[in-house]
Amino acid sequence: MARSRKGRAGRAAALGAVVAGLVLGGCSGGGHKGAEGLPDPAAGTVAAFDLDGLGGGFPLQRDVSDLPYGSHVAAGRGGAGYVAHRTASDGSTEILRLTSQGEVSRFASLGPGPTVFGLTALPDGSLAVGRGATLLRVTGKGAPAALPADHRFTGPVPIGARPDGSLVVLDAGQVWSVRDGHTSALTDAAGADGLGPGAVDGAGTAYVVPAGKNRLDAVRVVPPAGGTHALRVTGHLPGGSAPVSGLEVYTLAGAADGFYATAGTPDGTATYLIRVHGTAADVLAAFGAPAEAATCAAGHHYPALGNPCVMPYFALPLGDRVLLVGQSDGRAAGPALAVRAAPSPGA
Repeated sequence: MARSRKGRAGRAAALGAVVAGLVLGGCSGGGHKGAEGLPDPAAGTVAAFDLDGLGGGFPLQRDVSDLPYGSHVAAGRGGAGYVAHRTASDGSTEILRLTSQGEVSRFASLGPGPTVFGLTALPDGSLAVGRGATLLRVTGKGAPAALPADHRFTGPVPIGARPDGSLVVLDAGQVWSVRDGHTSALTDAAGADGLGPGAVDGAGTAYVVPAGKNRLDAVRVVPPAGGTHALRVTGHLPGGSAPVSGLEVYTLAGAADGFYATAGTPDGTATYLIRVHGTAADVLAAFGAPAEAATCAAGHHYPALGNPCVMPYFALPLGDRVLLVGQSDGRAAGPALAVRAAPSPGA
């Protein structure tokens, strides 16, 4: 699974596609299904559930996929999440809203057009979407409108907003800031390979994976005050001395401080959900081999650090949970997963 994901990540980076992402764990017999429709996993467990079972008639379990780069997820204000997925071969894209109570509704429909390369929430409750060479603002009311920018983008990928309201965008191997129509480069060009996934945390620090250099310790950190540097993290994988820093990153998702990442070993034998804050990297969930996936069933809870579930492609923080959603590897969709969100350090 990880090998095909790594190849897919490389192709996505070449396209400029970016996804933000994560999830965590549950334990056999722990937790329960909350009245709100989403599972309520106990600490240290991962809960498997049917995404389609949330109601509303939206086939999210099937539609949210890492292929063919038509799906993206984003966490919004007030504990809501958003899912964008391509609905037709003509490039039509639909954006759905998922509340922390498990309610699904249609937020906006984009007509036929270029591929959507990114999705992120803005402080005012609207969404920023990268589509073709254009940045769009989507409100859910009326047609999407182009976001003003005094720079001509080639394939903008919005990855998050800073507390000052500026939008952080990846494009042409650089990290950009867009605020009130003014665009400025936050980094130098990353080279011919460009940039892969990225995310922005609550303090405004951006984290970006260089394309072709997707180890965790290769992640570039872009603080609001400048001074871009490589990520330095400590921590080891469960049951051994292998450092977490050697994992290969698939997706990132911003947290209040730091980020979540889905990642795997270079040989593709194990995948993990990790939480990075400061210089610490904690493993929140460890997932089994694809051959064991048939034993992971919706409605059941499993140990977070030793479960048979295949890790879905996208990570989505939603209230006090983190969801893992999206089929992967072109196979039939497996269960979505939920884990209790990691508390902020010192909380």
